[in-house]
Amino acid sequence: MAVGWAMAGANLVSGLMGADAAKSASNTQAQSAANALDFQKQQFNTIQQQTTGGRAAGANALNQLGALGSGTYQMYDANGNPIGAGTGSGFLTQQSPVSIHLEPPWIGICQPDSLRVLLQLRGYWSGVL
Repeated sequence: MAVGWAMAGANLVSGLMGADAAKSASNTQAQSAANALDFQKQQFNTIQQQTTGGRAAGANALNQLGALGSGTYQMYDANGNPIGAGTGSGFLTQQSPVSIHLEPPWIGICQPDSLRVLLQLRGYWSGVL
């Protein structure tokens, strides 16, 4: 009978040791997951700080383009958050007051019309030879 009690005691001790080892492993895994999450948050915050200037410039550019268009447009702050609506001036929908008919009448013979217009729009062709 003493052997039976010894076996039961050994099983009990073994079970307690196994439970303690499982709990320790579980705590280690939970701590590793928490460390990984902290590292990801740190990476995210670093990237957010490094890209602040570009995001602010992009939001400002969107606001300026919207102001040049027609109708209403969404405005954004430096963080990209909507801050309201604006009404465009319609500038981009107006015809340019600058005349582009400064070239000699034979210029269309020398080069295709589409290339001439493209060069004029890009500022490479002033219309004077």
